[in-house]
Amino acid sequence: MERGGSRPKEPCIAVLDATAVLCGGLEVLREKLCYTVPEVLEEVKTTRHRAHLEAFMDLGLLKVSTPPGSYVNRALEAAKRTGDYERLSKTDLQVIALALQLSEERGESVELVSDDYAVQNVASHLGVKYRSLKVRPIKLRVKWAYKCTACGSIQQEYVEVCPICGHKMRRVSLRREEV
Repeated sequence: MERGGSRPKEPCIAVLDATAVLCGGLEVLREKLCYTVPEVLEEVKTTRHRAHLEAFMDLGLLKVSTPPGSYVNRALEAAKRTGDYERLSKTDLQVIALALQLSEERGESVELVSDDYAVQNVASHLGVKYRSLKVRPIKLRVKWAYKCTACGSIQQEYVEVCPICGHKMRRVSLRREEV
C-alpha cells in the first residue's frame, strides 16, 4: 500500500485468447483465475502448449466457458462499429464476449489478455480492461473506416469494392482517442 491511499485492485480474473496461451500467458498469470473459450483450445496444436493447458485445467486455474449469444452479438456489433470486424476471427469475438460477460458479472476484477491490437481496440470500446504479454498495449482507441483508392468515398463498414465507382477500398483511421 502506498501512503495516503491504496493501490487500485489488481484484476484477479484473466480471459485468455490463443496468443496469450501461446506466448506463455499461463505461466505469467499463475496468480489469477484464467478463463478461455473452447475455440481457443481448438487453436492450440503443439503438445507442449496442450500439456500446459491441461495441467492448468486439472489444477482448476483455467476454466473453459462459452459466453451467451447476447454477449457475442454485442462483441460483433462493437467490432463492426470500430471497423475491426474483418480483422477478428470467430474465436476473437468469443473471447471478447466472454471478457465482457465476466466484467459485467464480476465488476472491474476482469482483464482480457491478448497481444492482438484489434481485440484490444474492441475491448477498449466496450469498457473491458485488457493487457498484453509480448507487445505494448494500445494507447489509442481507433475508429476505422474504408476509403476508396479512386474516388475517395468513405464507408463506415467493411467493403472490398467501392459501391460508387468499383475500385478497391483501403482501411483508414477515422478517429483516434486516448485510452
